[in-house]
Amino acid sequence: MTETKAIPPILNDLPTDKDELDFQPYVEALADILLDPNTHTPLVLGVFGSWGSGKTNQMKLRRAKVSSGAAPPAHAVRAGVAGISGG
Repeated sequence: MTETKAIPPILNDLPTDKDELDFQPYVEALADILLDPNTHTPLVLGVFGSWGSGKTNQMKLRRAKVSSGAAPPAHAVRAGVAGISGG
């Protein structure tokens, strides 16, 4: 009888469009701030966290939410490694 060793699953480190870390409440709140006509620019928002904590996923979700807003944002939204900034 041959013994087969179980191979552990390889976890993917690529960003996803799914909210697997339950960021939606934060995405909603920040999108509301960014889309509010009373929000003054320039505005810089920093996203900090350790490796694998979901920074890129949160920014992608926020970018999609802001881009799909009822009114176009009064400022540009740019997602990058350091965060989203409007200006």
